[in-house]
Amino acid sequence: MFNSAVLDILIGLMTIFLIVALAVTALSELVSQWFSMRSANLKRALVAMLDGQQSSGSNIDQHWFLNQPLIKAMAGGRDQTPSYLDKQTFSAALLLAIDQDYMSKDMGQIAAAIGAQTKIPQQTRELLLAFIKESSDLAHFRANLEGWFDRVMDRASGWYKRRIANVVLVLSALVVAGANIDSIAICQALYGDPQLRAAMLAQAAQSLKEGAPSAPPQDADVRLGQYQADLEKLRSGGLPLGWQSVTRPKGDNLAWYASKVAGLLITILAASLGAPFWFDMLSKVANIRGAGPKPG
Repeated sequence: MFNSAVLDILIGLMTIFLIVALAVTALSELVSQWFSMRSANLKRALVAMLDGQQSSGSNIDQHWFLNQPLIKAMAGGRDQTPSYLDKQTFSAALLLAIDQDYMSKDMGQIAAAIGAQTKIPQQTRELLLAFIKESSDLAHFRANLEGWFDRVMDRASGWYKRRIANVVLVLSALVVAGANIDSIAICQALYGDPQLRAAMLAQAAQSLKEGAPSAPPQDADVRLGQYQADLEKLRSGGLPLGWQSVTRPKGDNLAWYASKVAGLLITILAASLGAPFWFDMLSKVANIRGAGPKPG
């Protein structure tokens, strides 16, 4: 059975992981915005969906669907493509591309309009006509289009998560190495200092009080500012953070260097798991500690 000290150390370590993961999440969102990663992912998914193939060519921005007025009206930022698109907007934009007056047409007329749209690839027209055949009315047809959109966006979300995971890992390494957030050194410091453990418990309670982190963060700049404040507070409280706290041993001490590398790697991998993961884990361990007997 874990004693109180072990649980306190676990809570302290998880709190550090949560704080670092929050900063990495905020940085990854800034990187995603700067390089328009979400909108680029959406563009490629839509083009692949409507053309029957995945496209990444230079002419992707001239795609007939992306230049629909309803889609262009939602564009913003550096990349003139929306970062998010809901299924209702998708179905409306596609129907307007098929026939500007689709609301007044019956299903037969919409089917004829689909067949006449040469800008839409033959494979996609055949799929749309298949949706027409199994639709009783316009509302049913739109529901079929929206279901198709949802299925494709589920896959596109998987593509984006795989791409951003690499970015998160690199950012985790930069953040952790830059601030010398060594999990092994932190555990050793917490083990030998009950007051430091108490301070980490207070920090954990504050982190849990702030609630589960949003993804993506609502304000990445504010979150990064909070990270700097939390880090400075913990450093001033005695936690070995920052390279100024490191005292390198004299001579060749391979064990010390191995411990340092291992400690940094542990934090890097932990931070890359994400803030929601560590918030959930911290909540569970804190509940276990709260349910146990109070220390003397």
